Amino acid sequence: MRRVLLAAALAVVGFSTARAVPPNDDIPSAQMDSQRGALLFAQHCAMCHEHPSGNIPPVFVLNYKSPEQIVGALTNGPMRPQAQGLSADDIRQLAIHLAHREPGSSRDPDPAANLCKQAAGPLAPGQSDWNGVGGDIANTRYQPKSGIAAADVPRLKVKWVFAYPGGAAYGAPVVVGDRLFAGSATGQVFALDAASGCTRWSWKADGAVRTAVSVAFPPGSGPGPAVYFGDEKGAVYAVDAVTGKKLWKTQADDHPLARITGSPTVYEDTLYVPVSAMDEGTEWDRGYPCCIFRGSIVAIDAATGQIRWKTYMIPRPAVALGRTNEAGTPLFGPAGAAIWSAPTIDPARGLVYAATGNAYNEAEEGDTNAVVALDMATGQRRWAIQPRPDGDPYTLCRQLARADCAKPAPEYLEFGDAPALRRRADGTDVLVLGQKSGVVYALDPDHGGKVLWQTRIGQGGPLGGVMYGPALDGRTAYVSVADRDAAQPGGLTALDLKNGGRLWHMAAAKPVCSWGSDDCSGAQPGATTAIAGVAFSGSLDGHIRAVSATDGKLLWDFDTARRFEAVNGVPAHGGAVNGYPQIVSGGILYVNSGGSLLTHPGNVLIAFSIDGK
Repeated sequence: MRRVLLAAALAVVGFSTARAVPPNDDIPSAQMDSQRGALLFAQHCAMCHEHPSGNIPPVFVLNYKSPEQIVGALTNGPMRPQAQGLSADDIRQLAIHLAHREPGSSRDPDPAANLCKQAAGPLAPGQSDWNGVGGDIANTRYQPKSGIAAADVPRLKVKWVFAYPGGAAYGAPVVVGDRLFAGSATGQVFALDAASGCTRWSWKADGAVRTAVSVAFPPGSGPGPAVYFGDEKGAVYAVDAVTGKKLWKTQADDHPLARITGSPTVYEDTLYVPVSAMDEGTEWDRGYPCCIFRGSIVAIDAATGQIRWKTYMIPRPAVALGRTNEAGTPLFGPAGAAIWSAPTIDPARGLVYAATGNAYNEAEEGDTNAVVALDMATGQRRWAIQPRPDGDPYTLCRQLARADCAKPAPEYLEFGDAPALRRRADGTDVLVLGQKSGVVYALDPDHGGKVLWQTRIGQGGPLGGVMYGPALDGRTAYVSVADRDAAQPGGLTALDLKNGGRLWHMAAAKPVCSWGSDDCSGAQPGATTAIAGVAFSGSLDGHIRAVSATDGKLLWDFDTARRFEAVNGVPAHGGAVNGYPQIVSGGILYVNSGGSLLTHPGNVLIAFSIDGK
């Protein structure tokens, strides 16, 4: 069993007056254990989990997982190839040791629970749709028709709560018309009534669905609206948006560890799909022949599922480098440049933009840690740029003793968020995105991505800086900071889109965690969401906060890490707020709580409205 990949596999996996209780209140006493599971953990897992770094969760996070999550991650998750050396009973014993429960003992919500009593009418676009993970094809994460006035934000209360299956909030919700769509760690995709949370339909993919869906309405009298999404086995799906019937399935990449984590973006008759993989981190596994995966954008016919073109971020396939690691395992390269975020569509220029990750070894080549512009029709590379912080980009990295600083394209400089395309007040367009270095960039889409300005807002690091991206109105970028170990962790900064000047900065609130002081952090890795006059940002302490877009003053604070009674019939609890953005549509704020892979999990989708009505 490959230790680091096992770690990654395990990681994958009410009302305003409700009593706040620690999420681990649901975890039984550690009296139930498995000696076989403990031995397997010591042999295959302890080296990493007891000394965690990067994406590896500590042991206590695994203890919060349900046994079903652990079994699912190792048998049907993206790391299933790495569990080939374990029998089904071995995996079961590991789950018992970590979760202190037998698989099957957890109460998962029935996908058919709380079915809507009234038949659904036709699905039609709405005035305040949030379609796709970024809210629009430009990934601005800004809702101009929110139905919530800034003055009413302090009156937000819980309207309803939905419990995700699999014990964890995973993908991001979207709202189109009167329906909300969301994926899950079990692969179940749900269509809910956006106002009440009742279930219209559910359908199960072959792998976990971390992506948000994109909804398309075909022109003319053709088939009805469809939802598009990817899973963690590298497959892409189209499902009828009204009935939940599968229309087609296409494998975007045949690498055994390929996965779709960035949400596909649909425009007219084409779906643009970002491809990533779990190859990253395998260099620490001395028995793994690292690495051959190359990130790509795949254009798929939205009606048929046929691949129209595929463009790799590293042009040539990996080859044997003619050397081995200290364990004698052959090494391969170049590899990397995974695309973790949604593509951004620019119809005026005929371009699709993608932001890429780091190289996987020293055989660095191609567009790693880059922003790439491709021709929408052909996939031809129009331009690419690898932005670097002003001065020596490795100074701070070395000061912090980052192990990856010596790489030509270190993880410290990769992009995890989508480029957001926005027209500024002066009529010019700009691409804005943040980097794990802690620097935010504005790029000129008309001049090869030339850097117009750059502003440092955080210390940065492999899991720091800007992780999931800013929200942009026409004048301002609202950017949250993921830094956990910095002198000033977290925080939310407003930058002038014209020149990158800092308009205001709200330091992270002193974290108050319902589970106590253990691993209680005020870091804000998740994406920011904005409406007129307000910016929303979640935190690893479980809180969702709203601040004034004018001066950053706190308007509203709600601790989601508590127990709820869900509309689909099971007790549920929130956890850390992280990852994809909370969304706003039709006067309702929707928040996923518990989606963090590295700290306190939870399994709720919370709908907030004015006075809970």
